[in-house]
Formats: sequence, C-alpha cells, structure tokens
Amino acid sequence: LHISLKSGINRSSLSIQGSRTTSRNLDFDEDQNIRFGIEAELSLSFNKNKWAVLIEPTYQSYSSEGSKLNITNRPETVKINYESIEIPLGIRHYFFLGKQSKIFVNGLIIFDFESKDSEINYEFRENISIKTGTNLAFGLGYKFNKFSLEFRFSQDKDLTDKTPGISSDYTNTSFIFGYTIF
Repeated sequence: LHISLKSGINRSSLSIQGSRTTSRNLDFDEDQNIRFGIEAELSLSFNKNKWAVLIEPTYQSYSSEGSKLNITNRPETVKINYESIEIPLGIRHYFFLGKQSKIFVNGLIIFDFESKDSEINYEFRENISIKTGTNLAFGLGYKFNKFSLEFRFSQDKDLTDKTPGISSDYTNTSFIFGYTIF
C-alpha cells in the first residue's frame, strides 16, 4: 500500500445549452484552479507488481463569469461557483524503465460530491443548482522514486444533470504532481 499527497492545476471550461430556448446558452472562459488530494494505491502481487488499484479523494473548484443578452436584449451577468470532492476509483498499469523510474497509465471512474453552495447564478433569472453524477478519466504519468507527474483527461460531465430543459458540458484536464509519503 502506497500513500501519496497530490496537488495540481485543473484547466476547466463550461458551456450551457437550453433545449427549449437559447436564452440560457453561454460558453464560459477556460479557468485554471488548484486541486489537492490524497491517493491510496494498492499494488497487486501478480505480473511483477505492474498493476494497482487506487482511490484519490480530491478537492477541486471552478468559478467563472460570463455575460450575454437575455430574452429582452438586456445584458445579463452569469456566474458559476462549483466546488466538489471528487473520488476517483480506478486501475493503474506501470511500465518499468528502471528500479526507480516508471511510466504509468490510469483508467478511473470519478464519483463527484458537489458542495451545496455550487450553483449557476443568473442576474435576472432563477439560479441553477449544480447536480452531477459520475464520469470517466484517463491519465498518463511518470514516477521517479517518490515523485510523480501526471496528465489526466476527464470525460465531459453535465453539471446540470437534474435540471429539466438545460444541459451543460464541463471539460477538465489536470496536471498533477504527487509525492509518496509511504
């Protein structure tokens, strides 16, 4: 069992689409934010310890602001504040380059638990509470001794999953630095 501290940068963006009206449509700018968590990795004893299962509870957030013309052609400010604890659960495969150097690939399913304060705020209309589900992620990384560096791509997820007539695409890529404490 290996425990690692993880920190990194997320590059995230969001687009919202209304199925009944285009007045809710908006593309938010890409934003960079910090993520941090802890990873527990259990090496599996077969195939020369090339396989592992992992879990990585992680705090992440995204906030942005956009502006658009509403139905009455008035400029309207729209803000998003999204904070959550993600719990990626998955498998990892190592490709050994030497005794302390290895490349790895991950396949993860991410369970997302959003903060109750996470919402999309419209200046002149009803706010939308953020409700998410699960999504998939794939990572590629390099580990040297106790240090690791990973690039992770997450499948788009719908932050408005439970809101009728509105859908969204939240895109996230991560650059993650890790340090194994034991």
